[in-house]
Amino acid sequence: MSSMPSVALLRVAVLSACLSGLSGWVLAAGTAEPATPSSTTASATPPVAPMAAAKDTMGLPDAEWMRQLISRHPAWLAQLAQTRSERHLAEQKRAGPHEWTPSVQYGRRTYEADAATPRTTQAEWEASLERGIRLPGKSQAAEFAAQRQGALAEARQQQAWRQLSQQAITLYADWLREQGQEQVWQDQVKLLTQQSEAVNRRQKLGDAAQIDSIQMQASLTQARLQAQAAAQRRQERWTSLQASFPGWPAQLTTPALPDASPTLSTEQLQALLGHTPDARAALFEADFAQAQAELDRRDTTADPTVGVKVAQARGSAEKMLALTLSWPIGGAARSLGAQSSAALAEAAAQRREDVQRQVSRDLSLLQQEAQDSLSQWQLAQQALQQLQSVARSLDKGFALGEGALSEVLQARRLANEQALVAAQAEVDAWQAQWRWALQRSALWPAP
Repeated sequence: MSSMPSVALLRVAVLSACLSGLSGWVLAAGTAEPATPSSTTASATPPVAPMAAAKDTMGLPDAEWMRQLISRHPAWLAQLAQTRSERHLAEQKRAGPHEWTPSVQYGRRTYEADAATPRTTQAEWEASLERGIRLPGKSQAAEFAAQRQGALAEARQQQAWRQLSQQAITLYADWLREQGQEQVWQDQVKLLTQQSEAVNRRQKLGDAAQIDSIQMQASLTQARLQAQAAAQRRQERWTSLQASFPGWPAQLTTPALPDASPTLSTEQLQALLGHTPDARAALFEADFAQAQAELDRRDTTADPTVGVKVAQARGSAEKMLALTLSWPIGGAARSLGAQSSAALAEAAAQRREDVQRQVSRDLSLLQQEAQDSLSQWQLAQQALQQLQSVARSLDKGFALGEGALSEVLQARRLANEQALVAAQAEVDAWQAQWRWALQRSALWPAP
């Protein structure tokens, strides 16, 4: 029985599947049909206490677990200390720079009225109490600046929480990618091992050349090498994840990807813009800079100092009770300081505008990325199924004594490459979903 017709058909099938897989990445993602989603299980071997997957957390630790992880992070502890510092500075503004200043003077005066009067020494003393007072309007300006400073500290704390959450997602996704790559190469090793047994059987029957066995062993060795390298990278990614977030759970089951990603209207995106930590921090930074500029402008006029003074001299023969008033004349330093604060307020306003534009752009990009990544993963799955089907057909034909080993290995290589692409696309899709959910405050809300 001749094997040439079947070989020709299989070659055509391989080329067709390859072209189909490549064209799927070029065509618009929205034209693809949903593929059957698969699940990824983080069941690797890191020596950390396992935790069952929490419900409705998209395959990530729940909010309470994440709060415990972030609460121990040095960057979060530093931000909490910074928040306390800003609150104290805000209270300092409310209290003002003025303090009570008591002073006491004591002396002994020696004098003689004339040559006939003996020299006389008498004690005299003076006591005073002074304090600066704020001019009208300065207290209100200081109160407003203090409020804006406290609000800015809270916004920056939420910003730090969001940044650490994004860092955790990135590190975990990096680990998932390497775990997926390792699994693909391990599957390839199993398939090539089975294929090697088929080659050995055909060689014993005299139906396979020695070069086939050598070629088979070379492919198997390469696959084992890639699997080992992927395992090493996976362990490195896990070490990085545990170094940043000690106690990250080792057993988290990633559920099936959704068929579609939540989509917000233009009005909803605009409303969400004002609630993002980056936009809020930029807004409160501009407000605080403006309030500080107003306070410094009012401080160009120095505050007066009032006091009361009590004195006694000539052995109680002279007594004094006086009210004192001193008023510094403001110089160039006060004026220049106010001008500097006004320039800083203008700079903060421009940064706020820039940040709002960036956040608005990022929101649109994240939403689009979350949608496109699902379509790309579905296309990658379709191409993988087609290439795997071709590879299985060639495997069966080779087991029946049809076809050449080079064609079988070529089909397996193409299927394996597509499996690597599909595994990468799945993690990319999940990372996009996580980032989009985090930006919408649907994941790990800030405390």
